[in-house]
Amino acid sequence: MHYFGSYVSLLKRLMFILLIYSLCRLGFFLYNLGWYSDMGMYDIFTAFAKGVLFDLKTILYINLVFIFLSLLPFGFIFNHGYQLMLKVFFFVTNLVPLGFNIADYEYSKFIGKRSDIIIFGVQEDVKEQFGQMMLDFWYLAVILVFFGFIMWKFYPNSITKRQRIKNTYIFPVILLFLGLVFLGLRGSFKVKPLLPVAAYTGSPERATLMLNTPFCIIHTIGKEPLEVLHYFSDEELDNYIQKPYFQPDTNRIGSNIVILIVESLAPEFVGYLSGDTRFTPFIDSLASKGLAFRYGMSNGRTSQQAVPSILAGIPQLMDESIATSVYQTNSFFSLADDLKKSGYGAYFFHGGNNGTMGFDKFTGKLGYQYFGADEYPDKADHDGSWGIYDGPYLQYCVRMLTGLPKPFFAAIFTLSSHQPYAIPKDVKHLFTKGKEPIQNAVAYADYSIRGFFEEASKSDWYRNTLFVITADHTHPPVEKKFDGFIDEYRIPIIFYHPQISLSADTEQIVQQVDIIPSVADFLGLDPDPLPRFGKSVFLKEAERNAIIYNHNSYYLAKKGYYLEMIDGKFRFRDWYDHPVTFSGKAMADTSLIKAYRQYFNHNMVNNSFLRQ
Repeated sequence: MHYFGSYVSLLKRLMFILLIYSLCRLGFFLYNLGWYSDMGMYDIFTAFAKGVLFDLKTILYINLVFIFLSLLPFGFIFNHGYQLMLKVFFFVTNLVPLGFNIADYEYSKFIGKRSDIIIFGVQEDVKEQFGQMMLDFWYLAVILVFFGFIMWKFYPNSITKRQRIKNTYIFPVILLFLGLVFLGLRGSFKVKPLLPVAAYTGSPERATLMLNTPFCIIHTIGKEPLEVLHYFSDEELDNYIQKPYFQPDTNRIGSNIVILIVESLAPEFVGYLSGDTRFTPFIDSLASKGLAFRYGMSNGRTSQQAVPSILAGIPQLMDESIATSVYQTNSFFSLADDLKKSGYGAYFFHGGNNGTMGFDKFTGKLGYQYFGADEYPDKADHDGSWGIYDGPYLQYCVRMLTGLPKPFFAAIFTLSSHQPYAIPKDVKHLFTKGKEPIQNAVAYADYSIRGFFEEASKSDWYRNTLFVITADHTHPPVEKKFDGFIDEYRIPIIFYHPQISLSADTEQIVQQVDIIPSVADFLGLDPDPLPRFGKSVFLKEAERNAIIYNHNSYYLAKKGYYLEMIDGKFRFRDWYDHPVTFSGKAMADTSLIKAYRQYFNHNMVNNSFLRQ
């Protein structure tokens, strides 16, 4: 037997707990009012309004069993005893998560974000300190009791058998209701479901207000936290990984910045690195005019690893993407966002379908305004797979940058050299020199980049712009000679300015995480907020290295050799994987690789990259 009354009562109860979550958010806001004193009314309002989506998804997860028990097609669900059991079940299953929410009124002050599953990793400390915490924060227990009273007292008890559903309508009604529940569990109509990082489109404080703690815990269940390492004391760590420093004689605030990230641009396809000039004649021409580093290194093997490395200066020294890990709500220094204080706009362009690889959420967290395939005006330019072809998309980028306020900090990520290596039919006949599809796709990307620069050179912003051209990662080798360790990570890194002559040692090792420090150095900015992984390429360094992670292996690449750390053991090899005898220098490198690991893990676990 199915009755509309059971559905109506269930909806009332779910709306009731949704209201409780909003009241809990109001309590969080008032408790931490100092955080929000400078926040505008619009940001506060949207945090509350959008927070309802996070609350709804959380409530549906927590109450799935309650929903099932409420909709059983039997007459006994209307009995007083059964309804009392539902009330108790509802009360317990919702009060415990609310307790975490209320505990974060205070705890979020210490970690700078909402708590997640990592809090259970310190449960022994909580047990030891529980008595003292109850004395210090007794008023949080009072707040929880208050919410418990509200939940019990005003729980919607009434339920009626009226309006029995006809048998012919039962299946459609159940299907519709389950569809709405499924949509609520996703929290989004988009390709990607609603994740905690989606709240980070403004300040971290606004995101903390928008989120709720049970949501963050649910979305980090099953994700392994990083191990907090203690190889060195703080003083010893500072000796190994020093704060970045710049040459203080420049001030170029007002210069535009464009970072062009080319998909899968491996060294064997780039003329200035391989000697084969068939595929990237235009990129090679830029290399001849600017600073073209022969030993540029990626900090990982995937696009998701590349974006934090290039735009935040933080290598992803763990398996899971930062954007989907337990640390997705952490705060990171963003040079592009920081430059907004100097009047800059920050923009990230990627022709891929919105939601692809979480770029929209992560770059939004770094303060970039995101432009993806959804924002592109002509869907006829879609390649039918990943997104918009490079040629028309890069022309669109020029038009957008010309129309946007100056100065700007823009990152542009291409996609046509990604499998399936699609090239528009009207120009496909121009790219036939390669024996593999990737080679022709790279040639098309180069052709598209030429069009971008030719069109940009006609604009009023071009001559006041520093361009950085690099790759996200390499590509499996086509030629056997490009099958060594070095070629698995070696990428082009080029700095080019139409008016300024740049100077640096182009034979040194540089890495993706060096790009942001180099841009900051070029502009003449204070280096203190920057992570310590990278160094400006404009500094004269006696010795440089690249830190790389891939599947539980940590690599420290230096000129001519690399050191691998796996399961606490070390291997010392040359760039083409021949064993090399350990030397005193290599032994010192084992300490450096440990220092990088400790520095990364500590700041990720403690959310302290902004407070280092």
